[in-house]
Amino acid sequence: MFFSYTDVGVGVKLFGLQHLASIFFFIILPVLVVWKRRECLRLWKHEKYLRISLGVFSLLLEFSLYLWHVIAGGITDWREIVPTTLCGLSIYLGAIALITRNYNLARVVYFYSFGAILSFIFVSIDHGIDRYRFYNYFINHALIIITPIYFRLMYRVGWDTEALKRAVVLLTPVLLLSFLINKPLQSNFFYFDHPIFEDFPVFTPAYHSSPLLYAALVFLSYYLLMGIMYLFALIHKNRISA
Repeated sequence: MFFSYTDVGVGVKLFGLQHLASIFFFIILPVLVVWKRRECLRLWKHEKYLRISLGVFSLLLEFSLYLWHVIAGGITDWREIVPTTLCGLSIYLGAIALITRNYNLARVVYFYSFGAILSFIFVSIDHGIDRYRFYNYFINHALIIITPIYFRLMYRVGWDTEALKRAVVLLTPVLLLSFLINKPLQSNFFYFDHPIFEDFPVFTPAYHSSPLLYAALVFLSYYLLMGIMYLFALIHKNRISA
């Protein structure tokens, strides 16, 4: 029952108790603990193993999602299972960054973390707190958000203009490739083929007006949101300097 796909349990309501509790326990509380204990963690001789364990755990959690779909009778179409969204890409990049202590990848993940932030705000699952999918969804998205914060607190890794350039250079060919192969594969990689929600404001009217216009709007949205993340980084930097 815990691993059921069709039986969603108590269900998650947008901004309901389960939703708000997930934000607190999976993001706010871990960040507060790391922030509060950052000096001790920096000096802790086993900090390396904590970081690596987080990366390995993130990968195992992602792999368990694929296995869950197969065993629980969930989605069987590989185009829906494989990580062909920004969050899927971020999970792998974040895990590699944690395991290898790669500062550049951690910086890139920061600029991609808006996807996980939006996933936390606009929950796209029905499974409730008494189901496996609830924990898989929230924990893995939380790790995307926590990874760059962890690098910031532990290693003082900043998010500057060069990091933004790397994020753009890495993501652009991925977006272009996704756009080009969606039609031949009848897929919706990175949401270029159609909106993720039927009544998605702005995007759905654009899609019905012109699929090409919709795709261009999706392209621009990725860069706009990365720009907003850069703005937050500048505000944080100026606040620290002050």
